[in-house]
Amino acid sequence: MTEMTGRPSTRLEPSTTWTVVTDSPLKGLSFAREAGTILAWDEGNQLYLLNVQGESLSFSRVPNKINAAAISDDGSLIALLVEPEDSGLVLLNADFDVEYERAAPSEATFVTIDPHGRYLAVGTRQSTLHFLNRYGRPAGSLETMHSLSHLCFVPGRPMAVGAAAFGTMVGVAFETGRTPGRLDPEIIWQDRLLSNVGRLAVDGEGGMILASCYTLGIQRFDLRGRNEGSYHLGGTVSHAVPDFPGRTIAAATLEGELAVINSAGNVRWRTGLPRP
Repeated sequence: MTEMTGRPSTRLEPSTTWTVVTDSPLKGLSFAREAGTILAWDEGNQLYLLNVQGESLSFSRVPNKINAAAISDDGSLIALLVEPEDSGLVLLNADFDVEYERAAPSEATFVTIDPHGRYLAVGTRQSTLHFLNRYGRPAGSLETMHSLSHLCFVPGRPMAVGAAAFGTMVGVAFETGRTPGRLDPEIIWQDRLLSNVGRLAVDGEGGMILASCYTLGIQRFDLRGRNEGSYHLGGTVSHAVPDFPGRTIAAATLEGELAVINSAGNVRWRTGLPRP
């Protein structure tokens, strides 16, 4: 296995350009890359929509606890999983207006949206992945060997990649179903990392799939599920995300370090944070 060790390269000099303080402790973020907007939610169930300059575009408070949330890359669709779980899928538009409220699949754990806001995927503790259309109606399902904890749609291809507990990785391909508006998902590859995955992320075409594996570093896969090696930053990596072309990677560690590296593993910038 090729190991990419993070040797210094051409340096970057990032600087803080804005700071936003949420009303309650921040709970999650989701970035709409095409729209250039950031969805945030806090422990007080407040929703925030910001632009990339940190300016507030909209905010709203949800009456129920937010367990998970996501925004499509084009910014057209926002999905919330709220308590109680058995009646808690809320679909919003970019102005936080409620479009649809549906019953969520039983024991739902996460939600993600395809880049164009056409389909959602909801993972459950029962090892079933549910696909819904943008109106919250069933569009297909997939049984997996283990319950998935992460799923990413590949923006440029009819594919998704997922990760389960103890490092099971899966690649999922989609065919348009015989019935309009439905999908026929199929697992086309699987791999075992023997490590939990803190974060799963893909570039625009799926040629760079990154699994943040804590002490095993950042494991890199290609579109066919082949492990292409790993990046090691000297810490316990919990988050690693590539840019859309797959040329630059941002990574964070449990020790409170933030780094930017190129696709060869050369460190372009790193800094320590006050807390992870």
